[in-house]
Amino acid sequence: MTTVTRSQFWHALTGSELTGNDQFRGCIDLNNMSPQLSAAFAEAGVGMEELKALAGPDQIIRGDEFMKLFNVVDRYDVDTKSKNSFRMQTKAAEGEVPQPTLSGKLFEALKAEVNRNLGVARLNPGKEAHKEPLPVLTLGSAQVVPERQRLKPVSLGVPPKDQFEYAEAMNQKAQGNKFCFKTAEAMVNEFNHRQGGSGGTLNGPPEAVQIAYMEDTEGRVVSDALQAQIAQNYIDKCLDAGRPVIAGVSYKDDKYNTDHLTDHFVVIDGRGYDDAGRIFYEFKDPATSSGGRFYVDGDTGKLFKAPEEGAAGWAQNFFEVTQVRTYRESDGA
Repeated sequence: MTTVTRSQFWHALTGSELTGNDQFRGCIDLNNMSPQLSAAFAEAGVGMEELKALAGPDQIIRGDEFMKLFNVVDRYDVDTKSKNSFRMQTKAAEGEVPQPTLSGKLFEALKAEVNRNLGVARLNPGKEAHKEPLPVLTLGSAQVVPERQRLKPVSLGVPPKDQFEYAEAMNQKAQGNKFCFKTAEAMVNEFNHRQGGSGGTLNGPPEAVQIAYMEDTEGRVVSDALQAQIAQNYIDKCLDAGRPVIAGVSYKDDKYNTDHLTDHFVVIDGRGYDDAGRIFYEFKDPATSSGGRFYVDGDTGKLFKAPEEGAAGWAQNFFEVTQVRTYRESDGA
């Protein structure tokens, strides 16, 4: 391959042609780059701030974010003015040996990095199961925040919406059990519009802040501590800006969402502290049209809802946050 098109670049790094468009397959983790890729970026003069800006809040390049990265790689192609392809080698006069272009060197380094990351469990959510039962989280493990360190409480009051009623209203009654995300999305968009904003545009699953990457047979998850902190910071940022956030949760061992971990979606619309000083995040649940609270596990940073003692039905479920969906940066998120 002497010339790489935009499409070839994307497919080579996401691996989507091999995995049925599973865009979690290929990624570049800016928080843990190899020395080889760091050196390739340094040689080309690509700064970390530019990379962080295109990677989004989680600082991991996945999915459509590779299309933005193509533009970075393509600008070092001095042999063509095309914005949709770059050369791997320089043009050489007769008798001369073509040399790798900076674009070509970056592309090779990126492919090597993607292949390296395929073996990193925390970057490949849902690919492996946790063989041993994980501990049950209770309020006893919830993080207590000293008063002087507490953020201002927020209560946006997003109106609830029932996913079964909404599915019926959208002529999708048969899909009611799986209409939680579309309902959560409608709740968020309608609330943002009522506040006078654009409503915001939600990114796709690959651009979510992915906290969980493994689960046991009960659906309790193993989370990445750094991504858990990034997700909490993102939630705080959005709430302080008056915007609710959609969070994916696990409550059982199932595989039907893109990350193979998320079983349900809720809308986070508040932050506060209970009488014991424990921070919590209020959420609205499309399955019940009512609310609940996520607490923060002091050891892992995982957001969780413990089962309600003496409760019946849906309230018996635990929730552990698997991912936080993000807004497009251009929409002010």
